[in-house]
Parts: sequence; structure tokens; C-alpha cells
Amino acid sequence: MYYQEGLTQETIAKKLRTSRPAVSLLLAEARKNGVVQIKIKDPEVNNEELAGQFQKRFGLKKCLVIPCGIRQEDVVLKIVASQAARFASRMMKSHTTVGTSWGGSCYEFMQAFPEDTELCNITVVPLVGGSPLLTREFQLIESVREFSEKLRGTPVVLYSPGFVDTIEDKKRYMGSLYMQSVLEKWRTLDFAVIGVGRPPEFIRCNYNDKVIGIEERDLRSTNQVLAVAVGSSKIFSIIGALNSGILDYFATDEETARQVLNVLDSKVIKALQ
Repeated sequence: MYYQEGLTQETIAKKLRTSRPAVSLLLAEARKNGVVQIKIKDPEVNNEELAGQFQKRFGLKKCLVIPCGIRQEDVVLKIVASQAARFASRMMKSHTTVGTSWGGSCYEFMQAFPEDTELCNITVVPLVGGSPLLTREFQLIESVREFSEKLRGTPVVLYSPGFVDTIEDKKRYMGSLYMQSVLEKWRTLDFAVIGVGRPPEFIRCNYNDKVIGIEERDLRSTNQVLAVAVGSSKIFSIIGALNSGILDYFATDEETARQVLNVLDSKVIKALQ
């Protein structure tokens, strides 16, 4: 359960009606006696076979499918985001404009972005307004500021909510004088880093009509768009993003990649096509 299902020792202890130290002792004994063998996969090695399938199927310029060998999704995301950041650091250019969004994927990407590059004078702009959530991955103003420091550039602060009550409210925000400079930067983006949220993201619906964020046409015209996503809860949103034709690059882990391909090859998906 600990290695195959990714459950915590505390959860396992509750299921087995025992103590956490007892579970820890059992795991240690299993490793000592060879019942469990830990093999570390090199996260810098790309699964070229799976990546090639994604590139061919979705017309991607590059796909990163990172071997992880673990199930803890938060750890997997850190590994994948780290490799995506290294890749992006080679693709970005100085004196350009880079956009990013809130959420775990973008946050981990910005945190993992290397500081020892020669990049400079890059403007970093949020792709969506502020979130009411207080967790660090949704505090985009601070994340953008820290990210811009790594790029020796300038952060753009977007003082607006990410979601409004009505379409009329959105029109008022988007038509304000302050937003005009942000809109211009969205229209001339050189590089965008996005996460792939749960549905209905990448689906046309009334919810997205009330989001204060970059329009699909502007994201589509961006020179380079990189998406980072892992986890079974994201499968259908990943498929939607890949089928949108917006993405140039996509980064994920082996398990998520296999799940995406399995769903695409299933009879249910084929029946809907």
C-alpha cells in the first residue's frame, strides 16, 4: 500500500488498526529482507518512446515524459516541474515576455527554475487575475515577483480577481485603462507556462466567460506554450489541452502519460469521436 498505492504510513496504520511506528518497522524489515527493492529512476532521462507518441499524435514540438517510479503525486509534480523548468530555461530568450498562471504546476515550475542562467530583461506577466485561495501556489503576485528575479527581469502586477460574477463585470475589468497594458502583453507573449486544471478548463462554457485572464486567441498566438500536468484527476483536461492545438510543449510523468494514451485508445473515447 505504501509503495504501490502511495498511501501514507498514518493511513495504512488506520486501515490495519495498528500504530504508525509499527507500520514504519514493517516497511524497514521489508527493505532489509529484500521483500521490497527500491530502484531509483533518473528523472533527467526522458522516456523517448512515450514522448514520441505524444509528439506524433498531437503535433507537439517536444514532449517530456519523466520516469519517476513513485506514486506520491506532490513529489511527482516537483520532479516533472523541475525538468520542465530546465527545458524551458534553454528555450526562453532574453528581452522577451513570459506569462504564467496560478496553481500547483506553475508554482512548482517557478520554484524549480534555475537561477544560474544567462537570461535577463524578461518581463513576467500573470495570465489570470488573483485567486481568493490563500495557499502559496495561488498567490501569483509573489510567485511572479520571485520568478522575475531569477530571470533578471520585471514583474507585472495584475490587480484584479481571477473570476467575476457576471460577463458584464468582466467587460468592465477588461475595458479599464489599467488592463490595457496587460492586454497588450498578453497579445505579444513570447513564452507561456500553464497548468492543466480539472474540467471545465479548455472547454468552452459560461464559467470561462467570467474569468479575468488571457483569451484563447492570444494564448494560441503565443510563440511557445508549455503545459505541465500530472495525476489521474487531470487526464481528461490533459486530453482537452492536447487536442486544442495550443500547446507546443508538454511535460508529464510516465504513469500519467500511459493513462492518457489508455483513455484515448479506449472504446468509450472512440465512441465519442
